[in-house]
Amino acid sequence: MPDGAGFASGIVAANLAGRSGGPKPLAANGEKQTLIYALRTFWRASKSHRLRPWRSPYLRWRLETYFGVHAEELTRQEFFRLLWRERQRIRRFLRWAAEMERCQITR
Repeated sequence: MPDGAGFASGIVAANLAGRSGGPKPLAANGEKQTLIYALRTFWRASKSHRLRPWRSPYLRWRLETYFGVHAEELTRQEFFRLLWRERQRIRRFLRWAAEMERCQITR
């Protein structure tokens, strides 16, 4: 390696130049806003169950009504598996809910 230029500095330079398959830039503004809205919605919905959301009666009820699963017996693994499997539907729902909230604010 000439002049002490290491492998890491080459990766950094390549990333800055946009020529590598390395880390991607942060999500577009719309995706970032959806993520913020999702976190805010989760924070509200998991009140008193934030560290164990699969035990939240409200979230279990929402999962039952939205996905049609029996959430009474959901374990932690099943809860997160369901969220991962249905992530596209959840994303669409969150976008719709954010739009409805924006409409209420502008009135």
